[in-house]
Amino acid sequence: MAKKPSARQTPPTKKRPKKKNWHEVHIPYELTEKFKGVSIGYDERIMSAGFFVFTHRARSGTYSSINRIPDSIIKKVAATG
Repeated sequence: MAKKPSARQTPPTKKRPKKKNWHEVHIPYELTEKFKGVSIGYDERIMSAGFFVFTHRARSGTYSSINRIPDSIIKKVAATG
């Protein structure tokens, strides 16, 4: 009767990290005061392509350009952290 391989003998499995569909955008110098307390990202997915603001706790919806993000949304997301 053959022995079963122990857990120590089996090679570890590698999990591939999920590819994120967005990346962070650097804030233009002229807009640093407007976007204080948040970061700007760009979503690359087809259905929701656009710019958004985020913190580590919250994220806004996407907008077609950075200038179209309303001040009320920026303040709301900035208040989260």
